[in-house]
This record gives sequence, structure tokens and C-alpha cells, in this order.
Amino acid sequence: GFERHPVNCVTRAQARLFARWVRGRLPSEAEWEYVATSLGKTRGYPWGDETPTCRHAVLNLGGEGCGTGTTQPACSAYLGYSREGVCDLAGNVWEWLDDDFLRDSAKLPLDGTPFFTDKEVKAVRRGGGWASTIPHLSPQKRSSVHPETESPELGFRVVRRAPPVLVIQDAGVAEVAPPEPDMALHPEPVPSIDATLFEGDAGVSP
Repeated sequence: GFERHPVNCVTRAQARLFARWVRGRLPSEAEWEYVATSLGKTRGYPWGDETPTCRHAVLNLGGEGCGTGTTQPACSAYLGYSREGVCDLAGNVWEWLDDDFLRDSAKLPLDGTPFFTDKEVKAVRRGGGWASTIPHLSPQKRSSVHPETESPELGFRVVRRAPPVLVIQDAGVAEVAPPEPDMALHPEPVPSIDATLFEGDAGVSP
């Protein structure tokens, strides 16, 4: 069955609704790229600079979906994890982001928040999918799409704030450290660093 496969065929509005339902949100384009480049480093792919194979990502190599013609279970490309332990940032499904598409990415908000416009817009998707070729898997590759698009190649990932961390000081006094910024990525359904901070490569079917 497809229980562990990424959810797909949803519009951006539907992805946003699900994210709110699990007390999260879609990542901004700036957040997504920051995580996909191992926190802002220069890398060819989320895992580093090694040329993609079907052990790194579910892509169009030897046929769409690595010869299967569809998605594969979330996180099944075992060499494709980022240095921070985030899976499926390249391939399997393109990911809806919260932003409206801005052609000049250098003009995106510097604080990591999403870009929105009142004009008739296109939305942003990143990461490439199971029918994508190698060039589309680059973390720098941007793509615009109508926000009402429903595609077997397009899903989403949910961002949620990590819980506060209890810190034990040298004097034995405990204090609660502020949570890390909303950031970590992993396909649903189970929270973890990759699910608590930046979760949900199309939010695997609940």
C-alpha cells in the first residue's frame, strides 16, 4: 500500500489547511533552502556534492520513480539525508512552500518570512519529484506553479516549533531554554527532529 508514501495531489490551500490542523505551517522558501543547503552552505544537493543516484533520491533515473513510475516510501532513499538528518529534500515529491513566487529571489525577505503579494500570483514549489531529472534536484532550483495545481508529483512538508529544552547549569539550577527556530524537515507522520522542526515531505498519509 501507500501508507508510508508522501501525500500528493493537493493544492497549496489544502496543504496549508492540513499544516494548521497539526499545529504547524508550510515552510517559507528561505527556510526550505536554508535547510536544504545544510544551514546555508554551498552544496550541490542536500546530502553534499555526490551525483544523485536512486540511493539518494526518488527521481527519473532508469525511468520515472527510479523505474517504479510513482512515489516511494518517505525517507527510503537512505543516502539522501542532509547532514542534519533531514530526508527527501530532493526527489519523491515537489514540495509546496508558503510563499508566492517572486522572480528575483534576491528580493525575498531577509528574515526568512514568506513573500506574499496581492497581485494574481503563482506559488512556489521546490525539491523535484519522482518524475524529475537530476538538474531539478538542486537546492537552488526554483519552480513556479499555480496554487490550485493538484499533481501526483506535488506534496508538502510541515514546519512546527521544537519544544523548549531543559538546561542544567553548573550550579544545578535548571532553566528552560527558548525553542529553536521553526526548522527541521521530515515526512509525516511521526514527529522527530526531522518531523518536529521541519516535517512532512508531503506529510505521509495519516
